[in-house]
Amino acid sequence: MNTKALIMKVSLLLSIMAMIAFSVEVFAQPTGVSITSPSINPVGAPPGYSLTLTGTATDPSGSALKYTWNFSDGSYKQEQTVTYTIPASATVGSTVTATLNVTNSANVSADSQPTLTVNVVSASAQPTGVIITAPPNNAATASPSAAVTFTGSATDPNGSSLTYTWNFSDGSYKKEQTVTYTIPASATVGSSVTAILTVTNANNVLADSTQSRSVTIIAAPAVVTGPLIYVTNYFLNTVTLIDLTSDEKVATLTVNNPFFGQDVSWDGKYVYLVYTKDGVSNRVVSVMDKDTHTVTARADVNNGAYAVAVTPDGKFAYATNFDVYGTVTVTDTATNLVVSTITVGSYPVGISITPDGKSAYVANYLDGTVSVIDIASKTVSKTIAVGPNLFRVGSLLSTPAVPFTFNVENLSVAPLSGALSFVSNFTLADNSVGIAPTLQTTTLNIGRFILVIPPGAFVQDGWWPGSYRFTGTFQGMYVNALLQALSEKQFSLQVYAYHANFFGLKNPVTVQLSIGGEKGIRPSATVNIVR
Repeated sequence: MNTKALIMKVSLLLSIMAMIAFSVEVFAQPTGVSITSPSINPVGAPPGYSLTLTGTATDPSGSALKYTWNFSDGSYKQEQTVTYTIPASATVGSTVTATLNVTNSANVSADSQPTLTVNVVSASAQPTGVIITAPPNNAATASPSAAVTFTGSATDPNGSSLTYTWNFSDGSYKKEQTVTYTIPASATVGSSVTAILTVTNANNVLADSTQSRSVTIIAAPAVVTGPLIYVTNYFLNTVTLIDLTSDEKVATLTVNNPFFGQDVSWDGKYVYLVYTKDGVSNRVVSVMDKDTHTVTARADVNNGAYAVAVTPDGKFAYATNFDVYGTVTVTDTATNLVVSTITVGSYPVGISITPDGKSAYVANYLDGTVSVIDIASKTVSKTIAVGPNLFRVGSLLSTPAVPFTFNVENLSVAPLSGALSFVSNFTLADNSVGIAPTLQTTTLNIGRFILVIPPGAFVQDGWWPGSYRFTGTFQGMYVNALLQALSEKQFSLQVYAYHANFFGLKNPVTVQLSIGGEKGIRPSATVNIVR
């Protein structure tokens, strides 16, 4: 073969080889490889500590990625998030490394391989007692775009400063002891967001545990312009909210099990709900935020929780427990923990707390009694016999000074023996809320003379329907009083007293009668004074 032919063949061969070389497909590399948890590098942990590692990366072609963790002890794991336990034989002062290698579906390695270094330290150097105080439990709920506050706490045995790192399930993280996380607007109702709390000290030593908290996404609450009425639907396990301004149903809240009762805190911020738990005897008081309509906390009380009432200062919730050995459970609203259990009558149901916050009245269904609880001492101060099958204790009657008219049919006194005979009819005003002589104070003033019949002293008279009788002593005098209902608004009062002091009484005299907030004054009654 001549030289010219040989050169042509070599040239052709080189051209073909060049074409082959340039036809090889070049695959794109994954990028942005990082170890997101722990977010501190290096970190410290003792032998035997289980460390959770999470990595992230991006593939420009959208290819699936494979995460491989290679550890310095020769082991490896293949998952995006893995748990690695530092060997128990690791020497304090040594190091353990984890290297992350990411490849795509074409087995092309990423453009970097980050490494995490773990300094092996003594267990005594670790922070301890890591807890999440807010939200208080995993039952927390929030709607899309809502802000949720997370708070943690821990203790360092050496008094070192602590760093709190919150890693969220969407890949974001924040570093503060208390952080605010905004639920994504695109979050799906029914899904959840998880926050993992990792605590390190000033030497980057990991705490002896991590904690997590999940928040369930619920639908955004309806916009409410006015006050709400809460209507309980027992068989549907729901609570319906009605806006009083528009008289329209604005929301229906679903609870876990059949619902019993509720009360609203006196500042209007929270609604306290009572319903069954896990399909068994109801033993839960749930705390619902009035504005978001979400349950923010729960308190476990005794079996048979039936009704709940909150003290005016908002510090305590009193729940009746429907049982033959009836009790009232007192819960501290700041901690939602039970602080006292008070024995009352059999099968207590309704409960109401006086506006001054001094007393709670409990209706005992089987006993037919009303237990009066002294709020200060958390003990039963009195038991009032009312009648069988009691069910509810209504809100206390309002106490504005509503005047009523009354006459004095008979008023005679014998100053020497201290005897009093008083008979009067009185008619309540049209705007009166009525009287409750078994629950309210009755006061009779005749000149300087005063007789006070305290709440609970009047009892229903067994002989006269609609009548109430008091027999007892007041300031050394013996008193017999009968209050009768003549019609819906008209009543009569008869009072007989002995050993009373009528010093200085003379005609004419001012007579004043008050029952609760209802009051009547007769300024010119005539007294028949018997010598």
